[in-house]
Amino acid sequence: MKGQVLDFSIQTNSGVIASDDGRRYSFTGDGWQIPTPPQIGMPVDFDTNGGTAIDIYAATRNAPPSSTPAVLPPAQTPAATVVRTRAGASPQDLEGRGRVMSIIGLVIAIPTLFLFWIPVFGWTLMMVGLGLSIAGLVMAKQHGGSAGLAIGGIVLNAIPVTIYTAVAVTIFLFWKIITGTISTLLPFLKWIPF
Repeated sequence: MKGQVLDFSIQTNSGVIASDDGRRYSFTGDGWQIPTPPQIGMPVDFDTNGGTAIDIYAATRNAPPSSTPAVLPPAQTPAATVVRTRAGASPQDLEGRGRVMSIIGLVIAIPTLFLFWIPVFGWTLMMVGLGLSIAGLVMAKQHGGSAGLAIGGIVLNAIPVTIYTAVAVTIFLFWKIITGTISTLLPFLKWIPF
């Protein structure tokens, strides 16, 4: 039987075909056998099963151009494309977001080099800058963008984290040595007159 696509819904992955004899048949993406996505006005050749069109193939006549967005049936759609379409962001948008995160992480890293010693403020700057840089690196790796800015932000944010950790460990060890020495000498100090 011949007809043309009358309607197609991206959300439900189903549509309607108007046949040449004037009847309408519903269809789903599972019955779509054409490598190109369904478009309104596309000529098709199909079989029926009750009121449903099945085994839908391209017909030979030309179809008028359509302005409806194209969507592949589920069996032919890569999972990553479905996620990006549902999120409403193209790969270029996601790559741009990753670049912005990397730049912000790098910009935050610069004052962090000088302000990391401030107790709450410094740690907050370090963690935010490091987190944004790591997120930028992950997005760059996933979407094929440049990872240079993200790596620079990670390195610059890692410097104060390393210095802060080394200073904290040194102070802790020094405190343990001092308190251990005092507790060892304490019995002897009680005999010294002051």
